[in-house]
Amino acid sequence: MEQALFYWAFIQSFLFGGTILVYRNNIPNRILATFFFLVSILILFQFLLLYHYWLFDYPATLFFPDIINMCIGPVFYMYSRQVVYKEWKNSNLLHIIPPFLLTVYFLVFEIIPESDFDYLDYINTKAHIVVLTLILISNLVYILLFLKNFKKCGDLYPKKFKMVKQWMRFLLIFFIIQFFINFVMWFFHFGLQQSNEQIIQNAQNFKTLVFIVLNAIIIFTTGLFIIVNTDVITSLGVKISKRLKSKSFEIDKNDAAKHIARLEKLMEEEKIFLDSQLNEKMLAEKLGLQSYYLSKLMNNHIKSSFIEYINKARIEETKRLLESDKARDLTLYAIAVDSGFSSESVFYSNFKKYVGMTPNQYKKQFLKKK
Repeated sequence: MEQALFYWAFIQSFLFGGTILVYRNNIPNRILATFFFLVSILILFQFLLLYHYWLFDYPATLFFPDIINMCIGPVFYMYSRQVVYKEWKNSNLLHIIPPFLLTVYFLVFEIIPESDFDYLDYINTKAHIVVLTLILISNLVYILLFLKNFKKCGDLYPKKFKMVKQWMRFLLIFFIIQFFINFVMWFFHFGLQQSNEQIIQNAQNFKTLVFIVLNAIIIFTTGLFIIVNTDVITSLGVKISKRLKSKSFEIDKNDAAKHIARLEKLMEEEKIFLDSQLNEKMLAEKLGLQSYYLSKLMNNHIKSSFIEYINKARIEETKRLLESDKARDLTLYAIAVDSGFSSESVFYSNFKKYVGMTPNQYKKQFLKKK
């Protein structure tokens, strides 16, 4: 029965990975397919180690499951980041450094020094417990990072894309179950070292059962979700920027009000407009939004472009400075710079545009009223 589950889970995971690429071969789907391929390889190695005596015949291969388990977290996170930001950065590959270092450790300190390496040289040793602990910590860190991206989905996708949020929630549950499986592995090796042989054997059987049953169930249900909701692997291949640019895309009024409140708070409390290098992408990142989403938000709900909105805020700051006692000691250029303008000509033209007079005229008019 257990062996049949291993076959079933391996074939399912491998086929789902291939099917995703056939449906749409884009970056998020390649990352998702990589996850399914990793899980299928993990299941295959566990099967070979348990039932085909690779543990004794090819003991060096027992390191592969640990390396793969260390890779699953980064792959999950990279997929969630791709869904949210729709932008691949080569810096994402830095997340592969821990699995790479683990591979180097196994080669340099475990396999190469031992000309006649035996599985007992590693299993249940302190090094093994440390590696399993690091895998658990890695899983937990990436669950938190994945959760952070999951929350941002609510900001980036309108209500008609609820399916995407359901999909991300589903994957999060999958990831948490993987964490639980690794915890069971860790507890088996760490918590039962001093137990008698019968308890260890029963625990070994339970560990194997938990590993394959949970993997088989979650792989099947994930695949079923994809089959029922094929938009998961087709709509996510369309760039968010294109979708947000489309005329049919509308931001929900409640979502818009929430984002505008956050924007106003950012402008009032942090005075982000004072940064002369500020651009739309930087502001979008501060708000946790996509650039095109912010552009749509400003044009349709604030009725202003990014440049107009920021320059108006800078002009209001300029007026405040001109009316203050500090104005006597500052040149107009210094006031422009302190208001967030990087160019004196841009400052003058915008001031005249929004106030209807030059900064000097405004200052004189204010002094007369005073």
